[in-house]
Amino acid sequence: MNTDDFEKRIRQQPFRQVPPEWKTEVLFAANLRAAKDSARVTASREPAESGLSSWHDLLLSLRGHLIGLSAVWFLVLILNVTSASSPNTTATLAQKGNVRSQPLSTALLEHYRQLVEWIGPRTDDPVARPPRRSQLRVETSVV
Repeated sequence: MNTDDFEKRIRQQPFRQVPPEWKTEVLFAANLRAAKDSARVTASREPAESGLSSWHDLLLSLRGHLIGLSAVWFLVLILNVTSASSPNTTATLAQKGNVRSQPLSTALLEHYRQLVEWIGPRTDDPVARPPRRSQLRVETSVV
């Protein structure tokens, strides 16, 4: 059957009115459904007496952040456990004493001694110091 033939047959049929009892039944069912939906929405919006609903909503809104922070703390815990079992912990190094620090401190002392030798001893000569700001005299002239 062609769609044009179907449309011609539909146009030839007489237009019938909807029975009035169907109209009232449909409207009654729609109003009943709307009332149930609005009651469900208002019941879900009302805060619970124990306050658990607001906590639940808060935790649901922050669940992504809480998962991320939990993952970070879990990573910190794993790193802490693995580093505590290794022999290079801070307590182990402190007990042994750092062997590398002795040559470094010797080199720094030698460097400081050479600087003092090249520059000379510190002088507390008042001429070498600039005057204090409160002792500066600012002379201005107006032309």
